[in-house]
Amino acid sequence: MLTLRLDSHMLSDFQSCKQKGKLAAIDGWRKNGDKQGLTRGTHWHMLMEFRGEFKRGELKDWSEVNSKAIAYLTGEGITGQDMLVYITKLNQYHARWNPVEDWQYTANEVGFSKVLWQNNDIRFVYDGKVDLIGKTGMLDFFADHKTQHPRFSAERFDLFPHSNQFIGYAWATGIETLFIDYTVWSDPKTKPNDRTFRRQLYKINRHVVAQWKEETIDEYWEILRHIRRNKFPLRRASCDGKYGICDFGPICAVPDERSKLVKLRTNFTQEERWEPWTHETTNSST
Repeated sequence: MLTLRLDSHMLSDFQSCKQKGKLAAIDGWRKNGDKQGLTRGTHWHMLMEFRGEFKRGELKDWSEVNSKAIAYLTGEGITGQDMLVYITKLNQYHARWNPVEDWQYTANEVGFSKVLWQNNDIRFVYDGKVDLIGKTGMLDFFADHKTQHPRFSAERFDLFPHSNQFIGYAWATGIETLFIDYTVWSDPKTKPNDRTFRRQLYKINRHVVAQWKEETIDEYWEILRHIRRNKFPLRRASCDGKYGICDFGPICAVPDERSKLVKLRTNFTQEERWEPWTHETTNSST
């Protein structure tokens, strides 16, 4: 059986621009330079997982959370002032939410690999990882932890709740209630304000989820056609976005493939190549 497997980032890249999808998802090119934001988000998710263990009673004292956080960050090579920033932010977050939140923490970092559509020959699989699944009162919810740079903390930079990521999570979990849990990554010496820690509540209607599923199946078919033909057209309307020019913009402007490859190797690092479709049988749940 032929299987096409995507996650929300891959899907969004392909929807934005087929050429971007190929360069980022299939070929695995990542721009060189500062990856601080990405790394910070990864570490913050881990600290939130430790806090989840405390909220579920798996860690009995808050000092255990700090100890686990310090041990983890040390293992990641984070020390000194950088360590202080993470630990201070973790404790500020806990002080902000612990006295008032009514969340019951069911599970953190819940991965899934779910069949979106299949017949006897082809299977479309959607992958993801939900940061937190829990309850508030009698209501099930899922939450996503997001760190923000102070420059991008205004409401106009808030995430769209009907993105592939969030609707995909709603489809995979069957849960319609979403919290986006924002943390602004400001100087720890700066006193937290009403925008430092925010939780935005959204309801994702089941009809929206059903429409997303139908449209996403069509998108999988389109991506599969491009992969089979090895043709990935450039969508110029996506070259410029709210955060600036697409990383691959200067690459796509190069007229010949040899010069393009030289520029890629100079400014990007190629990670493990992603095989977007295989003939392997998967054990994905339905």
